Amino acid sequence: MKRVVESCLLECTGDAASFHASFRFPADLEVLAGHFPGHPLVPGVFLIEAVRLAAERIVGQPLRIARVRDAKFVAIVEPDSTVEFTAVIDGKRCRAEWTGGTRVDLEFG
Repeated sequence: MKRVVESCLLECTGDAASFHASFRFPADLEVLAGHFPGHPLVPGVFLIEAVRLAAERIVGQPLRIARVRDAKFVAIVEPDSTVEFTAVIDGKRCRAEWTGGTRVDLEFG
């Protein structure tokens, strides 16, 4: 999964105080065919991995998710759409938000 999400990264800029990342998950990704047949959606676990990967790029060291403190997905992410979020890192926590109210709060270990 990491390699797939990594291949979808378009941009990651900023620093731990505040950073921005964008990803595009192409419709031809094999994993999307089964999630869900006839109406593919980007799985939430891919969005969580996108936050982890972007945070890892920003801090310049490997990060492992110890806990998902909160995750709320309020909008469908369809293949070929660009996903953009802003995030902050506070110690071992990373909080990311998308326009429209989607949010993820991760704890690294």
